[in-house]
Amino acid sequence: MLISEFRWKRIEKDNYEPEFVIKNENKEFVIPLMYNEINFSLGDKFCIGYIKNGIRYPCPQNKKIENGYQCEICKHLDEILPCTSCIGYCRNILKRSECMNKNYYIYIALFGNLLKVGISRDSRLKHRLIEQGADFGAKIAHIKDGRIARLYEQKIKRFLRIEDKVIGYKKFQNMFFDSCSHVKNIQKAVEDLKKSSFKEIFLNNIEIYDLRKYYNLVSFGETKPKMLKIRSGLVISGKVVSVKGNVFILKTNSEFFCINANELIGRELKLNY
Repeated sequence: MLISEFRWKRIEKDNYEPEFVIKNENKEFVIPLMYNEINFSLGDKFCIGYIKNGIRYPCPQNKKIENGYQCEICKHLDEILPCTSCIGYCRNILKRSECMNKNYYIYIALFGNLLKVGISRDSRLKHRLIEQGADFGAKIAHIKDGRIARLYEQKIKRFLRIEDKVIGYKKFQNMFFDSCSHVKNIQKAVEDLKKSSFKEIFLNNIEIYDLRKYYNLVSFGETKPKMLKIRSGLVISGKVVSVKGNVFILKTNSEFFCINANELIGRELKLNY
């Protein structure tokens, strides 16, 4: 068995559930996380394959890997991968016509006290913010054409001197900040942008989402959970008490641990129940 995906699945209009997708030969099943007891052992890490024509195909060599999600062959075959690192200069000409006809929002997200700018398809903005684990998020502009949206994203990043990517460890470091006291950072960023040349793309009404309710993030006082290092042979056992973006908090008999769910993708899995 292999952990092939971690995702926040949209169950209803405003209900999202975090889960692992497990591949067992030609079958798939899911392991829901929030509030559930889990108990499994991790094995080696393998390539998860590639996407072509909207379908995920298995790695042709079932390649064992050390880092990331794909071997070099599958990176080359994947039709989506080049788009994930786009900064406004097309790296995937085969997808260009599709990209230019879609609508996107530019958003600013708050992680603890850290600001990030990003883009999302207009149909899944809130979903995207929850996937990332943002505490608050504001949609600030609506643009047709993904390449143009990426260009504006990079310009806003430089103008505000904020992030356009937040890695798992930074999310962990900012996980326990009182983000409510930092909402003013979003408001200030919006005001600064309104006074600049970016005002031409701004929405008339800026909406700020409060996303904290989706994560069940409890107070830990002075003792914060430790980040668990993922390795072959590790047993992950306990109750999942919170999931924030791709980081989940596991309660064992006496301690709390944080685990980056994305680091488990591609790992062999043995259920211990």
